Amino acid sequence: MSISRRPPALVWLGFAALYCAVTIVYAWPLVRSLTTALPHDVGDPALTTWMVWWNSKAIPLTEHWWNAPVFYPLAGAFALSETLLALAPLTSPLQWLGVSALGAHNVAFLLSFPACALAAHALAYRLTGRHDAALLAGLVYAFNPNRASQLPHIQVLWSMWMPLALLALHRYLDTRQRTYLVLAGLAWVLNALSSGYYLVFFAVLLAFWMLWFPRTLRDWIAIGVTLAIATLIVLPVFLGHHRYQAALGLSRDAEEVETFSADLTAYWSTSTEPALSHRWTLEPKSEGAFYPGAVILVLAVLGAGAGWYRAKRARVSRLEIVLAVLGVIVAIAAVTVFFAGGWRTFVLGLEVSLTKPRKTFLIALLLLGAAAALDERARRLWRNRSPQVFYLFGTLAMVLFSLGPIGRAAGVKFLEGAPYSWLMELPGASGMRVPARFGVLALMCLAQAGAMGYTRLIRRGRSFAMAGVLGALVLAEGWIPNFPIERLPLPEGVRAGGDTTTPVLELPLTDPFNDLAAMLRGTVHGHSVVNGYSGYSPPHYLPLQEALANGDPAAFDSLTSFGPLLVVVDRSRDPGGEGAEYLRGIPGSQLLYQAPLGGVYRLPRTPVPAPASNDPELPIAYADSNQNFDAIPFLLDHNLKTWWQTEETQSGGDQITIGFSSPVELSRVDLDLSTSTYDYPRKLRVETADPGQPSVLLWEGRTAPLAMLGALNDFRRAPVSLYLPPGHTARRFNLLTMERDRNRRWSIAEVRAFGKAR
Repeated sequence: MSISRRPPALVWLGFAALYCAVTIVYAWPLVRSLTTALPHDVGDPALTTWMVWWNSKAIPLTEHWWNAPVFYPLAGAFALSETLLALAPLTSPLQWLGVSALGAHNVAFLLSFPACALAAHALAYRLTGRHDAALLAGLVYAFNPNRASQLPHIQVLWSMWMPLALLALHRYLDTRQRTYLVLAGLAWVLNALSSGYYLVFFAVLLAFWMLWFPRTLRDWIAIGVTLAIATLIVLPVFLGHHRYQAALGLSRDAEEVETFSADLTAYWSTSTEPALSHRWTLEPKSEGAFYPGAVILVLAVLGAGAGWYRAKRARVSRLEIVLAVLGVIVAIAAVTVFFAGGWRTFVLGLEVSLTKPRKTFLIALLLLGAAAALDERARRLWRNRSPQVFYLFGTLAMVLFSLGPIGRAAGVKFLEGAPYSWLMELPGASGMRVPARFGVLALMCLAQAGAMGYTRLIRRGRSFAMAGVLGALVLAEGWIPNFPIERLPLPEGVRAGGDTTTPVLELPLTDPFNDLAAMLRGTVHGHSVVNGYSGYSPPHYLPLQEALANGDPAAFDSLTSFGPLLVVVDRSRDPGGEGAEYLRGIPGSQLLYQAPLGGVYRLPRTPVPAPASNDPELPIAYADSNQNFDAIPFLLDHNLKTWWQTEETQSGGDQITIGFSSPVELSRVDLDLSTSTYDYPRKLRVETADPGQPSVLLWEGRTAPLAMLGALNDFRRAPVSLYLPPGHTARRFNLLTMERDRNRRWSIAEVRAFGKAR
């Protein structure tokens, strides 16, 4: 019996079994270590395992859920990364049935491969009507070389909802059945809850889909209303992210976005883990391994060429020929400029130059595009709404968006103001720091274009034999001969007990892998942890890390002002016992027991005494500095979005002077850092500075604990509050740095003074 005559359910079960079998062989080391190992490393997989655990412990969208038990005592810690809510319907019931968080995470990780394969297969089958072509699309989408570079990111791997949404929308246009609209909306919701990137990026692709396929206003309204309702369902999640991140002043700058943009060479780059393809591809940079495989590229290009060649066409117009020839000439000139540099010459006394390849490329594309648009075959493809044309051009469009705000090839700019820069103008888009993830959508479109190209090149009959050969080549290019895993479990830090209200700090607090290990241990003992790791680092965290690294006792005072604390010192990283000795010397410290990780100490609560008085804010008459004079007005402009900062990194002797119109007795000086919480002065002195009078030292010390408290207590201002002793009156006061920092500047958004006029 041929495959076309078998019951459809049996056919689909067969392909599901095939994709599951390939996954088992592909990831066998993880399959046999489901509850004792993480895929790839103890990095992002540990973070996503912790997320999977927390989703099973709290009701989504409640304050308790947002206030996840990491980065204690920060509120809204779950808003610093993806929430992975789309995985919860699978992973939470598994945990409620007794499966560990690690096991549930790994089940979801492994299922992402056959699920993506089946989703791409189903879409390709709708577009081609052939399972052999669909098989290639499924293998390409689920096992392409790019997946090897994304093994640590389950939120990127969990991308089956996009082809399923497209499938449902295609089926709606075929049948006008509302059931398919419901399925499209469900896929839209689950896609958005898998990754915030996919919500925005897939919306871009779908906008192009809406321009190409629907032909009536009725279809536009039906699909638009469906997606609008689906967006409203997930909107509370993204509003929650925005609320907490805005409160902390978190955003991505343009430099960071460019760092995580794809270079055009990324599409011929792959990680070194696949056995075959890395031998003839380029070395990737961060988020820059999007080589799709030679098989699908050849099928897509040759299939498109075959379809174009076979299509009937009218007589070629002279204008079409002229535009095509000019386009080719300009493209060759652009390539020459790109590789060999530009040139200048003079014609009849006028300078003629060609030095900017990006403008030349754009002109070439416009000329060739105009020539193609004039071709009768192109107009026919538009009238027929050719799926092959859409998915080919969808591939190119997604590639362009993946390049970020500035298109680069081999590091050289060729497209200023690339399409991604348009997205960055949208509200809330500043958090999208990885444009390169548009590459996943490019691979999805290419898989479909390649499947349709295959049907142009390989006729029915013995085509499954050819599909098997090509499928084997696809797997060979993306195969990982030694699938990487990281063995667990970790040594116990704190015993799980009935009372889990006391938070835990694991020392040293200097390594993200240690922080992730602390978070994983938190899934076992249930305490909140001071350690943390996420997509964003909260404003208080670096000051806390530096204060603890410097052995500043005020760091513990700042933490225990929120309540008692359990502290564990990793003995493997404290060979001399200095950390344990230091903890024993803290007043009230109590050694509870020795855990496999190290000694567990309890520090009592030490409330910070309230200031002796609530003195009013005093108007500062003027400010001065020994550098960056042009920015001095920013110190007193009552604007937290402008900063004075040192011209270079901090060095001992950087000075700010504040003056008053009459003598004052200061009780407090606040240095508002606003969002520049990493640029606090590492060590500071405050002294009187009246001319002709000896200076009096009022305060000296490290400010990291104060910067940490300021960021936690007032997200908007993030003040470093310096409390000064009474009894000293002056008109001028100096704030002087006492220590060098080679990495950070000293920044101040606003200076505020409190006290009494004399």
